[in-house]
Amino acid sequence: MAEYDLESTEQSRSLYFIVPPGIVIMYAGESIPDGYVTCEGQLLRRPEYPHLYDAIGTKFGGTPDLFRVPNLRTLFLRGASGSRPVGTAEDDAIKDHDHQITYQGQFATGDFSYLGFTGAIENSGGDLLNNPTVRYVSINTTNDENLSGFGNESRPENVSLRYIMRYRP
Repeated sequence: MAEYDLESTEQSRSLYFIVPPGIVIMYAGESIPDGYVTCEGQLLRRPEYPHLYDAIGTKFGGTPDLFRVPNLRTLFLRGASGSRPVGTAEDDAIKDHDHQITYQGQFATGDFSYLGFTGAIENSGGDLLNNPTVRYVSINTTNDENLSGFGNESRPENVSLRYIMRYRP
């Protein structure tokens, strides 16, 4: 691995353009490399981290003397755009969607169990077979713990790494 003399103006300038202050990377090590801070929402003193302040300012919070780095623990990152500027955060969400159900015979409200799911069925009122104004059926489900792939959050397969941010050139 190449050694860099950060006191050397030429090397410092070239490193600045390769890895500028404010860049966020994922890191698999335990010890944070020199020149980086973790992205855990901590406040930093502006005079001690002037290059990082110049890059991110108080975009993630702060005061005239202090500024906050983003808290990226447990988050998935998403690219910025015109409608989503850098620093924009969103709460979790699941897109509205429908599930079609098919039934035969008499439809009743009450408890059910199907393919390991249990729950309760309630209709919007009226007769589902003879009244076309009945437009929805609400099915609230909980999953049998014996089925795999279900939990208390929606997420893709993942592995944890640490987000770190460069603070000096």
